[in-house]
Amino acid sequence: MLVCRLGQTPEMIHCEDAQIVRNPMECFNRAVSGRPELVAIIFSARNISARDWVLELCRCLKNNPLTREIPVVVLMETVHREMMVKLQESGVALFKSYKADIIMDLNRIKDLVKREDPSMVIRETIKKLCPALNRVGSDDQEELTVCGAYMNRMVLGGKRLHEVCETLNHLHCEYFINSGISI
Repeated sequence: MLVCRLGQTPEMIHCEDAQIVRNPMECFNRAVSGRPELVAIIFSARNISARDWVLELCRCLKNNPLTREIPVVVLMETVHREMMVKLQESGVALFKSYKADIIMDLNRIKDLVKREDPSMVIRETIKKLCPALNRVGSDDQEELTVCGAYMNRMVLGGKRLHEVCETLNHLHCEYFINSGISI
């Protein structure tokens, strides 16, 4: 297993066969030369500058004949709709979100991938998200999650975001219903 940790990521319980790197180029080089059974890319989507690096790494891994068959799982602290769609377009099929204050168990991640756990399929996660979820940046470092069905004037977070907007419960949201947005 090859693990690429970009920026501030949670503490980890290491699995014995994990190689951990801290930059995309090294990750790509090791993936090509070592042909691991799994590549895990861990970063916070809040790190705006890391997003392009992650997308480019995923594109390179999925377009290279030596690495395209290696499963790639992206682990992000937040469920970021736009980023997830771009990851899926790059060829990544697996995704898992994590909470910032956890200790990540790499053995569990590896097991979920091996068992082909449906909760890790990026396509299924995207289907659950409200299509009106938007991100607006206040600068290059910060952005807010807002409701497009409410004309991007309502900042989302906490319970509403996690229990309504990031689940199929958004289908019953009064803002979504009245927005005219179709799925």
